[in-house]
Amino acid sequence: MSKSKKDIQLPHGVQAIGLSEEQVARNWGISPNLFAKLRRESPHLFPKPRRLNNRKVYSRIEAEEKFHQLPMWEDDDSNADEWSVD
Repeated sequence: MSKSKKDIQLPHGVQAIGLSEEQVARNWGISPNLFAKLRRESPHLFPKPRRLNNRKVYSRIEAEEKFHQLPMWEDDDSNADEWSVD
């Protein structure tokens, strides 16, 4: 049985450069549906996809950078808008 294109594995220790939206969402620890919803609501907080033929591909590096720009959880500031960025 041959592997599908989605099952192709990179060599051990090699990280993918381009990620699907589902992969970015999983790397961020959220579902693809929540990622898509939040991206529509606050697009400035999310990486922009690149066009590869007819596919949306996200840069792993840009996705990591955007993740680290998300607001920190503040236990003492329960009234803060969790999606605002200073």
